[in-house]
Amino acid sequence: MKIETHIINNTRIAEVTSDNIIIESIEDGVQLLAYVCAQSGRRFE
Repeated sequence: MKIETHIINNTRIAEVTSDNIIIESIEDGVQLLAYVCAQSGRRFE
C-alpha cells in the first residue's frame, strides 16, 4: 500500500494505491481513515 498526500484547492487529500483490495468492509475504511489521519498529524473533519 502506498499513501501520497496532495493539496488541491487548499485542501489536503490522501491518495491510496495498492495491488491488493484493502477496503473490504466499513471497518476497514474507518481504520484506513484513522491511519492516514494519524500519519499526517491531522484530525478527520
